[in-house]
Amino acid sequence: TATALSQAPFNLKVCVVDLDTQKSIYDQRQLDIEAYDHAPPPYEVFDLDTKQLQAQIVDLDLKFDIILIDTAGKLDTDKTAEHQEITKALMFADYLILPFVAGLYNVKATLKYLDVANQLKAARQLSNRPLSVFGFVARHRPKARQTQYLFDDLEAITAGTGLKILNTPLFEYLT
Repeated sequence: TATALSQAPFNLKVCVVDLDTQKSIYDQRQLDIEAYDHAPPPYEVFDLDTKQLQAQIVDLDLKFDIILIDTAGKLDTDKTAEHQEITKALMFADYLILPFVAGLYNVKATLKYLDVANQLKAARQLSNRPLSVFGFVARHRPKARQTQYLFDDLEAITAGTGLKILNTPLFEYLT
């Protein structure tokens, strides 16, 4: 997403803030810089925690057109929605895009994440910065039976929650 938005036809100034503990995006960027030292990357990547993001968000917002925040993909099972680390990160977001992956446990985990996001969305209804939440199908395998089950589940989820699903799934393997 960052690569697409930072190049033609969009040419936006984009950064990615890697908040999750894996730091996989930040680590990959370091490998990119070592391997391709002849050209600057099309967007910047920052290794921050939630407190650092809070301290730097105004400056980042002034410098960049788009700020993508990579958060942890799981919740703290022992904490309420308002005490989740993800909730602190989502306070800075205008849009949340949730990946749905086929498989009962994947869908169940994403629905828990959606529940936390919807609680935050409801709390922000009165503010001038509402949170918009979308879903998309990730790791799509067109001929897999679980994929059809996922699409059936998404029909029920969208009917019950009003969640909007992006039209184009991301395939598991790109060719």
